[in-house]
Amino acid sequence: MPELTVPFELYDPAPVSPEFFVKLEQSAASLVKKGRANRAVNALWTNPEIKLNRWKFSEWDYGKPAIKLPSNARGLFTIGSSENGDARIVVRGYDKFFNIGEVPTTRWEWIEANTSGPYEVTSKENGCIVFIAGLEDGTLVVTSKQSTGPIEGKDNERNHSWVGQKWVERHLASKNISVADFARLLYRMNVTAVGELCDDDFEEHVLPYTGENAGIYLHGLNVNTETFTTYPFSSIEKFAQTFGFHTTKYIVKDTVQELRKFLEECADTGSWNNTEVEGFVIRSKVQGTDFFFKYKFEEPYLMYRQWREVTKAFISGKSKAEIKINKHVEITKRYLDFVAPLLTTDVNLREQYVENHGIIALRESFLKSINLTGAQIVKSELATGPIEKEKKYVLVPISTVGCGKTTVANALLRMYPDWGHFQNDDLTSGHKPTMLVKHCTDFLKFSNVVILDRNNHQFRERAQIFTDFPKQGNPNFVDYIFIALNFNPYTRSKGTTADEKTFNLTRERILSRGDNHQTIDAGSDAKKAVGILSGFKTRFQPLDVSRAPDSEFDLVINLDSTRPDSSRYNLEAIIKSLSEHYPEVLEGRVLPTKEELDSAFEFALSYQPKRAITPNANKKQTAKKRKFSYFGVQVGLTQETMTELIDSYFDNNAIDPPEIWTTMKKTNRVQNTFHVTLVHIKQGGSKSDDKEGQKLFQRYQELASTVAANQPAQPETKKKSKPEVDADGFTKAATSKPKTTILGLDKYSDVVIEYIAWTNDLMVLQVALDNTEQIASLNQFPHITVGTRSAQIAAVNAGLALAANGPELTKREWNIEPKVLKRQQVCGF
Repeated sequence: MPELTVPFELYDPAPVSPEFFVKLEQSAASLVKKGRANRAVNALWTNPEIKLNRWKFSEWDYGKPAIKLPSNARGLFTIGSSENGDARIVVRGYDKFFNIGEVPTTRWEWIEANTSGPYEVTSKENGCIVFIAGLEDGTLVVTSKQSTGPIEGKDNERNHSWVGQKWVERHLASKNISVADFARLLYRMNVTAVGELCDDDFEEHVLPYTGENAGIYLHGLNVNTETFTTYPFSSIEKFAQTFGFHTTKYIVKDTVQELRKFLEECADTGSWNNTEVEGFVIRSKVQGTDFFFKYKFEEPYLMYRQWREVTKAFISGKSKAEIKINKHVEITKRYLDFVAPLLTTDVNLREQYVENHGIIALRESFLKSINLTGAQIVKSELATGPIEKEKKYVLVPISTVGCGKTTVANALLRMYPDWGHFQNDDLTSGHKPTMLVKHCTDFLKFSNVVILDRNNHQFRERAQIFTDFPKQGNPNFVDYIFIALNFNPYTRSKGTTADEKTFNLTRERILSRGDNHQTIDAGSDAKKAVGILSGFKTRFQPLDVSRAPDSEFDLVINLDSTRPDSSRYNLEAIIKSLSEHYPEVLEGRVLPTKEELDSAFEFALSYQPKRAITPNANKKQTAKKRKFSYFGVQVGLTQETMTELIDSYFDNNAIDPPEIWTTMKKTNRVQNTFHVTLVHIKQGGSKSDDKEGQKLFQRYQELASTVAANQPAQPETKKKSKPEVDADGFTKAATSKPKTTILGLDKYSDVVIEYIAWTNDLMVLQVALDNTEQIASLNQFPHITVGTRSAQIAAVNAGLALAANGPELTKREWNIEPKVLKRQQVCGF
């Protein structure tokens, strides 16, 4: 039988250099987190004797000029090794490409200046990507971005690559072409065929694909080379037609101006040729090399996704009042009113929905009932504006120590007793920034005004407020009004040091106050107190409403901390400004008299702060000399929250929870606290042979000593109702030893959950850490240990299981929210 051919001219690319594979292997072995490759060895499920190497990079590393990756491909599988000289690329995905405006190289001005046409514009099909390749012996390889196929004993029909393989076989059968002949053709062409698997019987997304419209929509023929090279779309279309695949619609525009006009016209309706599309992928050239970018429609698809999530939340047992709605509040409430009775009475509908079936039909039923399309809803909302929400007011001091913020706050509270007042210095445990906001949002459920009493002297502290309030509160129905009480307006417009006059005055106040402060013992140790004040002076970042995050403030009240009567003056200034801009805050009362203000001020002067340190605080602090067992990122999830999170993962993915998860919940083997280990004393202590480990451990130890010198370590408080736990969060026997102390190092990292994995003995979340503040880890697979089967199975086995990646490990992509845990603190344990 003659070999298969294609109706277009083939490329003749240069062979991949051996150095490419060496770079990949070196990247996987690197101790440096930035740009490190994650390597896994996968057996082909159609032929377990064949092993492929899967290479993956952190999503954070793509598109960063400072990070040089061995490859920008998303979806990269190789066979063989550089050591044996038989390495070759088997599967090669697209180079990572970005949405318009997402990175500098997708801004319109850059595109106009640097790209050349013709611009091939393809509709963005709404499914899951699959890669199709072949080996010399006729073995067909079908993969997702991360997996070569199911593991024995698992549910094949829930696996993308397995379903993709079956669809390839079906498409080829429609043309009477054998799988082996097709695989050999792909091998000879040295290409990876790339397609979108769209099949509502397998998995519904946003747009419908049923009957004859279901299958694989081919949209790429990538040459298996180091440099991204792909065939023009006219060739891809011919290839799809020849071998029975669905073709992807496309159009060609000659200039950037024509391209932009076309895209923006389609965005107005969310459709192309009267058919809803999620967006477009645009293929162009930069200096003769293929360059892709995308133009993705935000709406109505974000609204559709939200409807899917709120429906699943309702099915899980949440009431309509408990379900958070981020956008499209009114129409989503109407949607819930429509679907709630249907889901309540139809068990089959509920069961199908959690299996990702019936999603589109239910949505279309609702749209039909209101006689509107998704695009019409979005346009109507834009025309009428957002709904009126209940206003809640947050007063945010911006100050250094000694400016009188707490005195003013107590005076305001005397005047308006229904207001709330929460002080950062009162918190002695937990993730203080998060807990402070939570106290405030909980209070605002029953009142309208709260004072968030913290210095907020740096941009990052102010940013955390704007980020955490919507998370902790209820943004569906509440409009948080943030009012800055700027105690240091007389600061230089450039630089980050507070005005010398203000600093000198506040220093005198603190020293004269003595030990009458929650965390500064100026009477006992004046030198140390001055050191703390100097630290505030150095770190201070003045309010700047021309930039984020300070541009988020709704009102700024500039105060004067340099007057002899500054607190009394500032009290009156705040009330007058609030009366002018937000009179409702003053509860309908007229402006207070001079006598009332004087009385409130005198009351505030008599305030005695609570001590936020331990009963032994008068003893010399020894935290800076403490030898830590390990350094890591403390993760602000409670045992209850972690349990709910993982339950939601299995519910949303319609997976029966594994036996280990059921056992851990029943036997209280889910950890009480969570962290990501960066370096352990066994890796970096004096007995370790690992020089890099020793350097890293010493670096964190020195940082801890510096931090401890300026602030006493806070003991980790534990609820009396729960058993004591060890450093890994596991229950331990009662002991007379003192509680361990966790020391925050004032460094923070986002924790990105990438995978959930488990064996018969443990469960773990594989994560990626943000490197913006040079957070270094010695572990190849940073992770959060969720728990183990028994006390005899140490938490360290979770990292070992990830590194071994053996057949006993089940590993799945984390695909629910939250995926990113923002600003988790690095600590010594």
